[in-house]
Amino acid sequence: MTPLDAALLGVVQGLTEFLPVSSSGHLVLAQALLGVHDQGITFEVFAHFGTLLALLVVYRREVVRLLRGAGALPAWAAGRLNGTTAREDLRLLGLVALATVPAGVAGLWLEPRIEGLFGSVRLVGWMLLATGAVLLVAERLGRAPERAGGDRSGGVTPARSLAMGVGQALAIVPGLSRSGTTLSAGLLSGVGRVDAANFAFIMAIPAIGGAFLLTLADLARTGAPLEGSLLVGAAAAALSGYAAIHLLLQVVRQGRLWLFTLYTWAVGAWVLLR
Repeated sequence: MTPLDAALLGVVQGLTEFLPVSSSGHLVLAQALLGVHDQGITFEVFAHFGTLLALLVVYRREVVRLLRGAGALPAWAAGRLNGTTAREDLRLLGLVALATVPAGVAGLWLEPRIEGLFGSVRLVGWMLLATGAVLLVAERLGRAPERAGGDRSGGVTPARSLAMGVGQALAIVPGLSRSGTTLSAGLLSGVGRVDAANFAFIMAIPAIGGAFLLTLADLARTGAPLEGSLLVGAAAAALSGYAAIHLLLQVVRQGRLWLFTLYTWAVGAWVLLR
Protein backbone atom coordinates (compact mmCIF):
# COMPACT_ATOMS: atom_id res chain seq x y z
CA MET A 1 0.00 0.00 0.00
CA THR A 2 1.42 3.36 -1.03
CA PRO A 3 1.39 6.37 1.32
CA LEU A 4 -1.21 8.01 -0.93
CA ASP A 5 -3.47 4.95 -0.77
CA ALA A 6 -3.05 4.86 3.02
CA ALA A 7 -3.88 8.56 3.32
CA LEU A 8 -6.98 8.28 1.15
CA LEU A 9 -8.26 5.20 2.98
CA GLY A 10 -7.46 6.88 6.30
CA VAL A 11 -9.52 9.93 5.35
CA VAL A 12 -12.38 7.68 4.24
CA GLN A 13 -12.17 5.75 7.52
CA GLY A 14 -12.06 8.89 9.67
CA LEU A 15 -14.92 10.68 7.93
CA THR A 16 -17.25 7.73 7.53
CA GLU A 17 -16.59 6.24 10.98
CA PHE A 18 -18.39 9.20 12.53
CA LEU A 19 -20.62 10.64 9.81
CA PRO A 20 -23.84 8.58 9.36
CA VAL A 21 -22.85 7.18 5.97
CA SER A 22 -21.29 3.76 6.85
CA SER A 23 -17.52 3.36 7.19
CA SER A 24 -17.54 -0.33 6.23
CA GLY A 25 -19.56 0.39 3.11
CA HIS A 26 -17.34 3.26 1.99
CA LEU A 27 -14.16 1.31 2.66
CA VAL A 28 -15.44 -1.51 0.44
CA LEU A 29 -16.17 1.05 -2.28
CA ALA A 30 -12.87 2.91 -1.80
CA GLN A 31 -10.85 -0.30 -1.98
CA ALA A 32 -12.64 -1.28 -5.17
CA LEU A 33 -12.02 2.14 -6.75
CA LEU A 34 -8.36 2.29 -5.67
CA GLY A 35 -7.68 -1.33 -6.55
CA VAL A 36 -6.59 -2.06 -2.97
CA HIS A 37 -8.54 -5.26 -2.44
CA ASP A 38 -6.70 -6.48 0.66
CA GLN A 39 -5.76 -3.68 3.00
CA GLY A 40 -4.75 -6.23 5.63
CA ILE A 41 -5.10 -6.43 9.37
CA THR A 42 -2.18 -4.04 9.86
CA PHE A 43 -3.92 -1.10 8.22
CA GLU A 44 -7.10 -1.88 10.17
CA VAL A 45 -5.17 -1.59 13.45
CA PHE A 46 -3.73 1.80 12.56
CA ALA A 47 -7.04 3.12 11.18
CA HIS A 48 -8.85 2.14 14.38
CA PHE A 49 -6.11 3.80 16.41
CA GLY A 50 -6.57 7.04 14.47
CA THR A 51 -10.35 7.19 14.92
CA LEU A 52 -10.04 6.19 18.59
CA LEU A 53 -7.56 9.02 19.13
CA ALA A 54 -10.02 11.51 17.63
CA LEU A 55 -12.73 10.37 20.04
CA LEU A 56 -10.42 10.52 23.05
CA VAL A 57 -9.43 14.09 22.22
CA VAL A 58 -12.97 15.40 21.66
CA TYR A 59 -14.48 13.55 24.63
CA ARG A 60 -11.52 13.70 26.99
CA ARG A 61 -13.72 15.05 29.79
CA GLU A 62 -16.08 12.09 29.49
CA VAL A 63 -13.14 9.67 29.36
CA VAL A 64 -11.94 11.07 32.69
CA ARG A 65 -15.45 10.63 34.08
CA LEU A 66 -15.55 7.01 32.90
CA LEU A 67 -12.21 6.32 34.57
CA ARG A 68 -13.40 7.96 37.78
CA GLY A 69 -16.57 5.91 37.61
CA ALA A 70 -14.55 2.72 37.29
CA GLY A 71 -12.48 3.81 40.27
CA ALA A 72 -15.67 4.34 42.29
CA LEU A 73 -16.92 0.79 41.72
CA PRO A 74 -15.35 -0.68 44.91
CA ALA A 75 -16.95 2.05 47.05
CA TRP A 76 -20.30 1.49 45.33
CA ALA A 77 -20.09 -2.27 45.87
CA ALA A 78 -19.34 -1.69 49.55
CA GLY A 79 -22.23 0.76 49.90
CA ARG A 80 -19.87 3.63 50.72
CA LEU A 81 -20.31 5.78 47.62
CA ASN A 82 -20.66 9.44 48.55
CA GLY A 83 -20.95 12.63 46.55
CA THR A 84 -23.03 13.68 43.56
CA THR A 85 -20.04 13.76 41.20
CA ALA A 86 -19.08 10.17 41.97
CA ARG A 87 -22.67 9.02 41.43
CA GLU A 88 -22.92 10.85 38.10
CA ASP A 89 -19.61 9.37 36.95
CA LEU A 90 -20.77 5.90 37.91
CA ARG A 91 -24.08 6.51 36.15
CA LEU A 92 -22.27 7.42 32.92
CA LEU A 93 -20.10 4.31 33.20
CA GLY A 94 -23.20 2.16 33.68
CA LEU A 95 -24.97 3.68 30.68
CA VAL A 96 -21.95 3.13 28.41
CA ALA A 97 -21.49 -0.44 29.69
CA LEU A 98 -25.17 -1.20 29.06
CA ALA A 99 -24.99 0.26 25.55
CA THR A 100 -21.92 -1.86 24.78
CA VAL A 101 -23.57 -5.21 25.54
CA PRO A 102 -25.58 -5.63 22.29
CA ALA A 103 -22.58 -4.80 20.09
CA GLY A 104 -20.42 -7.23 22.06
CA VAL A 105 -22.96 -10.02 21.61
CA ALA A 106 -23.34 -9.22 17.90
CA GLY A 107 -19.58 -9.14 17.39
CA LEU A 108 -19.00 -12.50 19.06
CA TRP A 109 -22.06 -14.37 17.80
CA LEU A 110 -23.31 -12.75 14.60
CA GLU A 111 -20.19 -11.50 12.82
CA PRO A 112 -18.70 -14.97 12.12
CA ARG A 113 -22.04 -15.98 10.57
CA ILE A 114 -22.23 -13.05 8.14
CA GLU A 115 -18.52 -12.65 7.41
CA GLY A 116 -19.06 -13.69 3.81
CA LEU A 117 -21.20 -10.60 3.22
CA PHE A 118 -18.42 -8.15 4.06
CA GLY A 119 -17.14 -7.90 0.50
CA SER A 120 -20.55 -7.57 -1.18
CA VAL A 121 -20.74 -4.21 -2.93
CA ARG A 122 -24.41 -4.78 -3.82
CA LEU A 123 -25.34 -5.35 -0.18
CA VAL A 124 -23.58 -2.10 0.68
CA GLY A 125 -25.79 -0.30 -1.83
CA TRP A 126 -29.01 -1.61 -0.31
CA MET A 127 -27.86 -0.89 3.23
CA LEU A 128 -26.89 2.67 2.32
CA LEU A 129 -30.46 3.17 1.11
CA ALA A 130 -31.69 1.71 4.41
CA THR A 131 -29.40 4.02 6.39
CA GLY A 132 -30.85 7.05 4.62
CA ALA A 133 -34.40 5.92 5.32
CA VAL A 134 -33.67 5.33 9.01
CA LEU A 135 -32.11 8.80 9.35
CA LEU A 136 -35.10 10.44 7.69
CA VAL A 137 -37.65 8.63 9.87
CA ALA A 138 -35.66 9.32 13.04
CA GLU A 139 -35.34 13.03 12.34
CA ARG A 140 -39.05 13.36 11.53
CA LEU A 141 -40.33 11.33 14.51
CA GLY A 142 -37.64 12.02 17.10
CA ARG A 143 -38.70 15.39 18.45
CA ALA A 144 -37.61 15.26 22.09
CA PRO A 145 -36.91 18.74 23.52
CA GLU A 146 -33.28 19.80 23.86
CA ARG A 147 -31.89 20.11 27.38
CA ALA A 148 -29.90 22.95 28.81
CA GLY A 149 -26.72 22.19 30.73
CA GLY A 150 -23.26 20.81 30.21
CA ASP A 151 -23.79 17.08 30.84
CA ARG A 152 -23.45 15.54 27.39
CA SER A 153 -25.35 12.36 28.37
CA GLY A 154 -27.98 13.77 30.72
CA GLY A 155 -30.96 12.91 28.50
CA VAL A 156 -30.03 9.22 28.29
CA THR A 157 -31.74 6.65 30.52
CA PRO A 158 -30.83 2.94 30.89
CA ALA A 159 -33.64 1.91 28.51
CA ARG A 160 -32.58 4.50 25.93
CA SER A 161 -28.96 3.49 26.33
CA LEU A 162 -29.87 -0.12 25.60
CA ALA A 163 -31.89 0.96 22.56
CA MET A 164 -28.89 2.86 21.22
CA GLY A 165 -26.74 -0.20 21.90
CA VAL A 166 -29.07 -2.30 19.74
CA GLY A 167 -28.74 0.33 17.02
CA GLN A 168 -24.97 0.06 17.24
CA ALA A 169 -25.15 -3.74 17.03
CA LEU A 170 -27.19 -3.58 13.80
CA ALA A 171 -24.34 -1.72 12.13
CA ILE A 172 -22.32 -4.92 11.97
CA VAL A 173 -23.99 -5.35 8.55
CA PRO A 174 -21.81 -3.63 5.90
CA GLY A 175 -23.45 -0.49 4.59
CA LEU A 176 -25.44 0.26 7.73
CA SER A 177 -23.92 3.26 9.47
CA ARG A 178 -22.96 2.74 13.13
CA SER A 179 -23.33 6.40 14.00
CA GLY A 180 -26.51 6.58 11.91
CA THR A 181 -28.30 3.63 13.50
CA THR A 182 -27.11 4.58 17.00
CA LEU A 183 -28.14 8.21 16.65
CA SER A 184 -31.48 7.21 15.11
CA ALA A 185 -32.19 4.77 17.94
CA GLY A 186 -31.54 7.56 20.42
CA LEU A 187 -33.84 10.00 18.63
CA LEU A 188 -36.64 7.44 18.28
CA SER A 189 -36.38 6.45 21.95
CA GLY A 190 -36.85 10.04 23.09
CA VAL A 191 -33.34 11.44 23.51
CA GLY A 192 -32.75 15.02 22.37
CA ARG A 193 -30.73 15.50 19.19
CA VAL A 194 -27.52 16.80 20.74
CA ASP A 195 -27.62 14.38 23.67
CA ALA A 196 -28.18 11.48 21.27
CA ALA A 197 -25.25 12.52 19.07
CA ASN A 198 -22.90 13.02 22.01
CA PHE A 199 -23.81 9.74 23.67
CA ALA A 200 -23.49 7.92 20.33
CA PHE A 201 -19.90 9.13 20.18
CA ILE A 202 -19.17 8.40 23.85
CA MET A 203 -20.48 4.83 23.60
CA ALA A 204 -18.35 4.34 20.48
CA ILE A 205 -15.19 4.67 22.59
CA PRO A 206 -15.30 1.11 24.02
CA ALA A 207 -16.60 -0.27 20.71
CA ILE A 208 -13.77 1.22 18.63
CA GLY A 209 -11.27 0.66 21.43
CA GLY A 210 -12.27 -3.00 21.60
CA ALA A 211 -11.95 -3.35 17.83
CA PHE A 212 -8.50 -1.76 18.04
CA LEU A 213 -7.35 -4.18 20.76
CA LEU A 214 -8.73 -7.23 18.93
CA THR A 215 -7.07 -6.30 15.65
CA LEU A 216 -3.87 -5.44 17.53
CA ALA A 217 -3.89 -8.93 19.06
CA ASP A 218 -4.39 -10.44 15.59
CA LEU A 219 -1.49 -8.35 14.31
CA ALA A 220 0.75 -9.61 17.12
CA ARG A 221 -0.14 -13.21 16.28
CA THR A 222 0.46 -12.87 12.54
CA GLY A 223 3.64 -10.82 12.87
CA ALA A 224 2.71 -8.77 9.81
CA PRO A 225 5.38 -6.24 8.78
CA LEU A 226 4.88 -2.56 9.60
CA GLU A 227 5.19 0.08 6.91
CA GLY A 228 5.67 3.82 7.18
CA SER A 229 2.51 4.39 5.15
CA LEU A 230 0.49 3.01 8.06
CA LEU A 231 1.36 6.04 10.17
CA VAL A 232 0.12 8.22 7.32
CA GLY A 233 -3.18 6.33 7.35
CA ALA A 234 -3.52 6.63 11.13
CA ALA A 235 -2.84 10.38 11.06
CA ALA A 236 -5.31 10.87 8.21
CA ALA A 237 -7.97 8.88 10.09
CA ALA A 238 -7.41 10.88 13.29
CA LEU A 239 -7.56 14.32 11.66
CA SER A 240 -10.52 13.55 9.42
CA GLY A 241 -12.29 11.81 12.31
CA TYR A 242 -11.86 14.87 14.53
CA ALA A 243 -13.36 17.06 11.81
CA ALA A 244 -16.21 14.61 11.20
CA ILE A 245 -17.26 14.57 14.87
CA HIS A 246 -17.58 18.36 14.97
CA LEU A 247 -19.31 18.43 11.59
CA LEU A 248 -21.97 15.93 12.65
CA LEU A 249 -22.61 17.76 15.92
CA GLN A 250 -23.14 20.98 13.97
CA VAL A 251 -25.51 19.31 11.49
CA VAL A 252 -27.47 17.71 14.35
CA ARG A 253 -27.83 21.04 16.16
CA GLN A 254 -29.24 22.56 12.98
CA GLY A 255 -31.69 19.66 12.49
CA ARG A 256 -30.31 18.84 9.04
CA LEU A 257 -29.72 15.09 9.17
CA TRP A 258 -31.72 14.86 5.95
CA LEU A 259 -28.55 15.96 4.15
CA PHE A 260 -27.04 12.56 4.95
CA THR A 261 -30.24 10.88 3.79
CA LEU A 262 -29.79 12.48 0.37
CA TYR A 263 -26.12 11.48 0.30
CA THR A 264 -26.62 7.84 1.31
CA TRP A 265 -29.50 7.46 -1.13
CA ALA A 266 -27.43 8.94 -3.95
CA VAL A 267 -24.42 6.71 -3.24
CA GLY A 268 -26.59 3.65 -2.66
CA ALA A 269 -28.42 4.18 -5.95
CA TRP A 270 -25.12 4.70 -7.78
CA VAL A 271 -23.75 1.46 -6.34
CA LEU A 272 -26.82 -0.54 -7.37
CA LEU A 273 -27.16 0.98 -10.84
CA ARG A 274 -23.55 1.19 -11.97
